[in-house]
Amino acid sequence: YNNSLMFLPDTQSVCLEGGNYDFIIYDDYGDGICCDWGEGSYQLAFDGEVAINGGSFGLSETKPFATPGFDNSVTTDPPVPS
Repeated sequence: YNNSLMFLPDTQSVCLEGGNYDFIIYDDYGDGICCDWGEGSYQLAFDGEVAINGGSFGLSETKPFATPGFDNSVTTDPPVPS
């Protein structure tokens, strides 16, 4: 980013199928997006409800999350040979 965009939020929207996911963020310089060079941060939200957030990390950070309403306790038993 050039300096004129430094303080503007960068918002991305995606559609996800119901399920469990990992949010992975990388930083080439290994100092995260917070604190040595400003107060950067990120957040993942569904309909305004924040699911995960952060900013202080090294080269990368992984945070698991589930889409709203996804019931990961429901499992399908594998088929039983007859």
